[in-house]
Amino acid sequence: MGITMLTIVMTVLLKCGIQPFPFPVTIQQNADFQLSDLFQAVTYDNKTATISKDIVIVATDSCEGRMDVVKLLDTISSSYDVRAIGLDIFFSKPKDTLRDDSLLHALQYTPKLICASKITDTIANKELYMTTIKQSFFDNDTSITRHLRLGYINFPSDSLQEVVRAFYPISITPFYDTLYCFAAAILQVADTFKFRILLQRQRDREYINYHATKQIKVIPYQSVLTHELDANELNSKIVLIGDTGNVADLHRVPFQLPKIESPSPYNQYATPGVVLHAYILQTMLDQDYITPIPNWLNWLIAFLLSELMIIILLYAKNHMGDFSNLVVRLTQFALLFCSVWIGVWCLQYTNYYIDFSSTLLMIAFCLIAYALWFGGCAIVNRSCKYIQKKRGLHKIRKK
Repeated sequence: MGITMLTIVMTVLLKCGIQPFPFPVTIQQNADFQLSDLFQAVTYDNKTATISKDIVIVATDSCEGRMDVVKLLDTISSSYDVRAIGLDIFFSKPKDTLRDDSLLHALQYTPKLICASKITDTIANKELYMTTIKQSFFDNDTSITRHLRLGYINFPSDSLQEVVRAFYPISITPFYDTLYCFAAAILQVADTFKFRILLQRQRDREYINYHATKQIKVIPYQSVLTHELDANELNSKIVLIGDTGNVADLHRVPFQLPKIESPSPYNQYATPGVVLHAYILQTMLDQDYITPIPNWLNWLIAFLLSELMIIILLYAKNHMGDFSNLVVRLTQFALLFCSVWIGVWCLQYTNYYIDFSSTLLMIAFCLIAYALWFGGCAIVNRSCKYIQKKRGLHKIRKK
């Protein structure tokens, strides 16, 4: 029992970021999340990846100005039968009146259009709060914004140093306004049935299913304006419009994804935001959600497997003599391997994510806990014997 308690204490300390040993990073940064990355990377098969039939990206990297965006929206809405249009572009400052008026008219009256917004602040006044969730020059004009469908583009991490593994489908403001993420707002227009399924899951945070996602086709915007495309390239598809080479909009992903053909080169580990939105949208369209099992169940699995390891450890030490170390090491390796294999299998075939980080830590700590416990007991026993011996000698001298 003492070995088990010591193992649990060391594991909990690391999981909480309190490090009893001088590790360079905490467990949240090193084992837990990287373990989920490993599961997705192992289950992803680059050879079987197919082109998405639901989503296409129109890259605006070489776009010359706002009038090109206006023409692009007009061409897509009038010449193609698309399911929805997602515009992942901000217009931060006003320019000349003619172009700005044309842009605002296109944003307001293009059917099935969802514009990107970004949650930047929360303050007490509701009207001011509503203006801080957008980043375009027309934010304060409610006569314009009330005609727009908006979806926020915030990821759990906007830093290139942190990996994007999940997204927040819904955000509730302090004033109980419901905001949908960019991909969810697009899904609401493109497929109301699957949007309802997303809401029924009632999850604050969803994993992006990278291992099951499809490759996203990227088309230069000039091809759309010049009508060089076959109608089937955009018909019945969701069209995402945005830059694929904007350095400010690059995000790290868990593992190397297939490189898409883009007008602007980018690192396969630093993916454009518009591509990430496409992966999120594909996850929702395919209903390929990753569901983490409850945390208590993760800990129960860790406890049971670590108890099994401790029982084998004690049995080997007492009955197997010289072979005990070999048996213990082989058992430890087998349990670690089985934990990873089961995690990969569950993610690949059931889309359930078992966080085996606690299990792996507890199995690894069993030997340390065993050494500390019995080493401590040996020290205490020897100390007691030494004290008793000293007391005995003292009594003999007195006599």
